[in-house]
Amino acid sequence: METVNKIKKKVTLKDIADSANMSLSTVSMALAGHSNVSLETRRKVNLLSQELGYKRGKKNTEQTSGASARSSSRHFGYMLIGNRLWDEARSILVHSLAEKSTPLGARLEISAVEDASDLGIVADRLLTFARELDGLILSGLINHTLLTQITELGIPCVVIGNSVISEGHDVSSRCRFVSADHVQMGKIATSGLIASGHRRIGFVSEMMPKHLVHSRWLEGYHLAHWNAGLTVDPTLIHIAGKIFAGGEPAAHDFLAMKDPPTAYIVPDVRIAASFLIAMKNHGIEVDRSSIIIGGQLEIAKLYHLDNYPLITVNDLYLAEVSLLHLISLCEQSTSCSEEILIPFSIHNFPKHLSAKNGSV
Repeated sequence: METVNKIKKKVTLKDIADSANMSLSTVSMALAGHSNVSLETRRKVNLLSQELGYKRGKKNTEQTSGASARSSSRHFGYMLIGNRLWDEARSILVHSLAEKSTPLGARLEISAVEDASDLGIVADRLLTFARELDGLILSGLINHTLLTQITELGIPCVVIGNSVISEGHDVSSRCRFVSADHVQMGKIATSGLIASGHRRIGFVSEMMPKHLVHSRWLEGYHLAHWNAGLTVDPTLIHIAGKIFAGGEPAAHDFLAMKDPPTAYIVPDVRIAASFLIAMKNHGIEVDRSSIIIGGQLEIAKLYHLDNYPLITVNDLYLAEVSLLHLISLCEQSTSCSEEILIPFSIHNFPKHLSAKNGSV
């Protein structure tokens, strides 16, 4: 008689999300008892997790190797501050973190504080979430006060993307910052348009929080002009001043100018999509060679802009690097704070620019 040994697969949050036909973030928040998830949904997710045999907080006693062995008992958390988890761009990062955490043997809980206007409430939610964790990943509106409080808990922390912490602030030695060089991205984009002969280049953004992605692209925009010996006309920098404004306000104001821009920099795919539609509605078809867009390739495909000149960040790689650094921080008794810059990619640029800069 032949005996077949069946190895029971460990149930993950993704398994529950697939079975429930819900997003990964909704399942994670439901299991965490998040108030933003309805009671009915929480009950459904908890019942399904029991049926599937999902184990929360139980340490894996099986022998594993490599990074998985080192992190098998680790409970990590990801918190987004000042935005929605189901936002298109943010959800890609959430799914990337979930996908990369499983092979590394880490269990990942996901949460968010959408309204960051009350720092006291944000701090309370963050600290309550972090106390149960071995390591924390943050993104969004992260300031020095919040990081100081995390430091006092002694929890290793990785901040993904640019934060609102101004340069020069001391931060915990158990904190690392992982992002792409958005200043260089803005500089390369603007330099490419200048090299193509453009001297009036519009910059389009909805909001401009200091030190975050769009403001760093704008730094690169200024640097490229300075390097070329050009003066920036401030009227070419259009900041709507509110989210979800899209590109319509910029299109309206640029077309009202006596000497409008001949090319455009837009650091966000979705704003670029609405800007191009608005320009078309005004009778102007923006040539693909006169606009450079930043963001994520997945979002560009969603909006059918993947054949435009793009500068993008790979979220899967960003997630993997962030998780590996968090594991490293957990394993080291002493460490140093540092900023880790990951590569970014250039797509559909003119040949002369691609040959000069390549994939950075």
